[in-house]
Amino acid sequence: MTMTHTVSPLPFIDESDPTSTATAFIESITSWIRTYFEQSKGRTAVLGMSGGADSLICGALNVKALGTENVVGVFMPNGTQADLDDAHAAAEAAGITKTRTMNIGEAYTSLLGQAGAARDSRAGINLAPRIRMASLYLIAQEFPEGRVCCTGNLSEATVGYCTLYGDLAGDYAPISRLVKEDVCTVGDALGLPKHLVHKTPSDGLSGKSDEEKLGIRYDDIKAYIRHSRQLDWNTVKRISELTSANRFKSEIIRIPAWDGVKL
Repeated sequence: MTMTHTVSPLPFIDESDPTSTATAFIESITSWIRTYFEQSKGRTAVLGMSGGADSLICGALNVKALGTENVVGVFMPNGTQADLDDAHAAAEAAGITKTRTMNIGEAYTSLLGQAGAARDSRAGINLAPRIRMASLYLIAQEFPEGRVCCTGNLSEATVGYCTLYGDLAGDYAPISRLVKEDVCTVGDALGLPKHLVHKTPSDGLSGKSDEEKLGIRYDDIKAYIRHSRQLDWNTVKRISELTSANRFKSEIIRIPAWDGVKL
């Protein structure tokens, strides 16, 4: 059984000609980044380097748009990080020469203890990315007109696999309109190391891949967004439920409407 759904059409990498369309995207988005910095009076791009494909590709796009002298990569292990070497390798591959390290371990442990929350609780899992985002803004204000780059992609945002005011935050988001597979295609077009571009996405906490935790394949999320093929009813139901439950994360803070009300 299949289920229909409605998702607004979005620009994407043409699978019949991925190299050309990825190259066109790279030129378009680097121009967009430069325009954003000109309009916002920004000078320095600051982004977290996790060792995954998203931060690698965002780093490379920022370097291409702004020059390596205007990009800062930040490593933020939570005490220890098993793939920290990948984060360093990603920064080097992206052409990032300015880096900082902010170990969030002590702050994370202290706040968790004061709240009485467990590391594997929802609060514990979401605390780390929120501390990391605060750290990025701290670093950004130490550099001339720093702007924080959000490295999230459309697949994660669609199902809410992100933290509000954590990795979902930032001043600009270059790959936010690309599904996960398209991000990797852009990474290949940029000539970045394949073992990093196609590294299995994971949260680095549970020992499981993103797909294992979500119970959904990224390829199915792509199909849901693009209507590129039929999905079974259970898959569409699962994605629809996640999308609906997490829609609040993509909305700006709600304020009351006072039209026609005299105060």
